[in-house]
Amino acid sequence: DAEVYRTPLGDVPISPRARDLAALPPYRFNPPCRVQRPGWAAHSSRRVPSDAERPETWEHADEVEVPFLQRTLSRFELLPVIFGDVDPAAAAEPLRRVLDEQTLLVVSSDLSHYHSYAEARRRDLGCLEAIGALDLARTAGQEACGLTPILTLLHLARRLNWNPVVLDYRNSGDTAGDRARVVGYGAVAFYEGPPRTGATAEPDRRFLLHLARRAIQEATTTGNPTELAPGAIPPFALVPQGCFVTLTLRGSLRGCIGQIVPTQPLYRTVIENARGAAVRDPRFLPLSAREVSSARIEISLLSPPVPVRFSSPDDLLRQLMPHHHGVVLRIGSRSSTYLPKVWEHFPDKVAFLDSLAEKAGCPPRAWRAADVQVSLYTVESFAEPDPAT
Repeated sequence: DAEVYRTPLGDVPISPRARDLAALPPYRFNPPCRVQRPGWAAHSSRRVPSDAERPETWEHADEVEVPFLQRTLSRFELLPVIFGDVDPAAAAEPLRRVLDEQTLLVVSSDLSHYHSYAEARRRDLGCLEAIGALDLARTAGQEACGLTPILTLLHLARRLNWNPVVLDYRNSGDTAGDRARVVGYGAVAFYEGPPRTGATAEPDRRFLLHLARRAIQEATTTGNPTELAPGAIPPFALVPQGCFVTLTLRGSLRGCIGQIVPTQPLYRTVIENARGAAVRDPRFLPLSAREVSSARIEISLLSPPVPVRFSSPDDLLRQLMPHHHGVVLRIGSRSSTYLPKVWEHFPDKVAFLDSLAEKAGCPPRAWRAADVQVSLYTVESFAEPDPAT
């Protein structure tokens, strides 16, 4: 209920929307609450009588962020919110009503506290993995001290179709040196629009290809599961994404397994699909250990399938883009899909859809029926060099 927020870098105007939000329960100005003084309060330059303490008196999550905003943004208004014991779902809807296209929503929280370096990475990457999956239940079980605003953000993201991308992860052992008791920090951005494919950088692609090869080697030799140390997983691979892993041997298909709809972090999907392509594709015998070195691995990362509205079979044909669209065809209870690279095996769109209908176990022309549903997706593909060359 102040006019400005003051830091050593200057004054930031408080947004008039603060009053709008304070009028929407469970938000309110300075609610009565129990204020717990931190241990360092006695050494603070702020001399605050105990009867004058308010929710934000010793809370520093917001004041940590404001100087960064002052340096980054030339002019802005601030709407600071301190969360107490509140239902995240109930907090999300009123907050949504004061957001617009010009609003930057910042949630500030540490991750884990005072574990060893390795244990902190294990816990923190699990937390980032849950946030990246918009998994409310799993996120609620994490150690981050700002879980309530994080969960409020996830409720908003699910309602507004925001997509997360993990930008970075560090802990204090990466910067301050002491790795015996560290505090974890992550950076996650949320944006509107379809989820982005994650492995656009060459090091990311190499990581996934190496991971797939390791999974195949272990599946065909020891049979042991492929496990990664938490510190070995880059942030982009924590975000769920659909993918296919394809194996070829001397130019011929030797196995291909994948999921269109993401159900788990990308690194896990790559491991499972690589192992599946090697030993569980029902069209082929399991890959032998001696064949592994000659097999070529290709990974295809999928955008989420988008349903197509079409008024007739001809309208559907007009909307298809050969070599660009992957297609999911649903005919009643049956379904099938072709990746975009499969277009090269067909002379035209009709032949492509005829074959896709047959793959679903239906007559070739069944895609022309009234109960057909079609979804389209795009693919980012990359592969190892061909061992034969």
